[in-house]
Amino acid sequence: MLLLRSISDSPAFNCALEEYLLTERPAGDVLLFYINRPSVIVGRNQRIEAEVDTGYCCEHGIEVVRRLSGGGTVFHDYGNINYAFIADKGSVPVLDRDFGVPIVAALRANGIEATIGARKELLAAGYKISGTASHVTRTSQLFHGTLLHRTDLERLDYSCAGIAHCEAKA
Repeated sequence: MLLLRSISDSPAFNCALEEYLLTERPAGDVLLFYINRPSVIVGRNQRIEAEVDTGYCCEHGIEVVRRLSGGGTVFHDYGNINYAFIADKGSVPVLDRDFGVPIVAALRANGIEATIGARKELLAAGYKISGTASHVTRTSQLFHGTLLHRTDLERLDYSCAGIAHCEAKA
């Protein structure tokens, strides 16, 4: 497995890097880690005007980027660790709920009592700390997610279209 850490904090670059690795990667699995500057990442099927408070984002220098995968809108900042696992289609059960098991094990080993929710999200103390999404091509599969660590929750709330909406998203 190729382990990569992007040194870029550009959300557009890191989303493009995921797509590049999905379509052009060398043989074998890839695990990518990156941290973005403040940004809102919108799923491929989401309507930006319904998901994002673009006025707030513009005023506060928060970039809005659309990603390749579906799923809901998420907030990234320097307190958020992002991961992407890319593999040949069918080589591993990436889209299976069990993909989160090693992440949960790592969190538990560090004293965080985490569990996997019904939608493959990771929970700690009943709160969503990681959302996941996936994308499958003819030959490859991508499973990626966020892991809230020291995220600015106020910016997370205000950058989305509504606080109730954002509380359901990690």
